Amino acid sequence: MAADAQASGGGGGADGGDQAPAASSNTVTLTPEVKQAIAEEVKAQLAAQEQQASSQGGGGGAAAPAPANASAQVPPALDPAQRTFVVDSDVSVVANGQECGLTAGDVITRLSDTPDGDNTVSASVAASKKSDCAAGQTVAVKVDDLQEMYNHFQEQLTTGMGELAKKQGTGGIPKAPDTATTASDVPTPKPDDTAAKTLQDQQQQADQTESQVKQEAAAGGGL
Repeated sequence: MAADAQASGGGGGADGGDQAPAASSNTVTLTPEVKQAIAEEVKAQLAAQEQQASSQGGGGGAAAPAPANASAQVPPALDPAQRTFVVDSDVSVVANGQECGLTAGDVITRLSDTPDGDNTVSASVAASKKSDCAAGQTVAVKVDDLQEMYNHFQEQLTTGMGELAKKQGTGGIPKAPDTATTASDVPTPKPDDTAAKTLQDQQQQADQTESQVKQEAAAGGGL
């Protein structure tokens, strides 16, 4: 994802005379801190997907009932644990009362969790192209745009994991560990045959005692 962000919009000028400056202005430079933030976001979302898949598998595939206030449910993009967003398409935001643009590959960090009256939250521009909102600026971004970035991020994760699964063991990608069960060297213990015999003897003794008690009770009644 970091490579995609840096490569997005990296075309040069049409005349070919001054391509380097044009390419530079359309390239996102990711600092080690931004790359680390994206990596941590990937880890967190993969862990969340794994936990969700595990809980659904344990529930027999039945969908969980929707909460009574589903319409007021906080969207995933406003989850306090979700902070870093990679812009996936052109977005207009507001910085210091002036509109500026963000384009695919820019990276922002959400600062606030609660939308204002215009359904926007504040965010800081972590990395951007020279022609976009300057890095370090605090901008107001619509929650719907954040959610779109979140959805695109999820799609990239799903696609990426699928590709890794297909290509494991090739092209330098290690093969996934074998999770199949194998027979142990320790032999399986034999069942305890004496336990069944003991239970059977106890049952016969109980039957005899019950029969004896009934006979004595009958004899006593005859007297």
